[in-house]
Amino acid sequence: MSILKQINKTARQVAKFGLSKIGINLPDVEVPEDPDIEERDFFDFFQRTFDSRKKDQPLPQISQALQTRALEWATPYCGNNDELRQKISDFLKIPENFALKNIHDIDSIQEELAEYLKLHQVIQEMPPTTADTLPALQRIAIAQHRKCFNLLRQASAQIDTDALPEWLQKMNERLQRFDIEITSEPFLSLRTIS
Repeated sequence: MSILKQINKTARQVAKFGLSKIGINLPDVEVPEDPDIEERDFFDFFQRTFDSRKKDQPLPQISQALQTRALEWATPYCGNNDELRQKISDFLKIPENFALKNIHDIDSIQEELAEYLKLHQVIQEMPPTTADTLPALQRIAIAQHRKCFNLLRQASAQIDTDALPEWLQKMNERLQRFDIEITSEPFLSLRTIS
């Protein structure tokens, strides 16, 4: 016996019992079989009844011009990581990634991309001290596929100040001949000079 048939039979028994309590007695009547109910199972019934709600409208995509601008903004943060560059390009094509953002505003799109870049560790918020900044830069170098992990450590060892602005300036002076620059605004990252 299908579940719908059991539910139907139980409902009839409950109704008959309730009516008999108030003094109305009904004779047993055979209800003709409904072939539609007989052939369906409970999940088919549920799907037809409850899954007929209005479907969501597809989200609009970011325009191609804004995708290009956003990719150009994010590319310097990728370093030598071509795989990440491709992931960003694919990320920009999925409307659900920007469902809570204004897709007509480049700043809003860049804000979402910044979170994506942080997830991939190619950018970070600026650490408060030089002791925290060097390890952060080394993690960024690894994420960007740059071969400058030891170079950063050696350049930092030659600097005798703990004042972060001065330390960043001296680090950039040492890294300049290797075509690398540390950016601190708006995010800590490494970029290629030129």
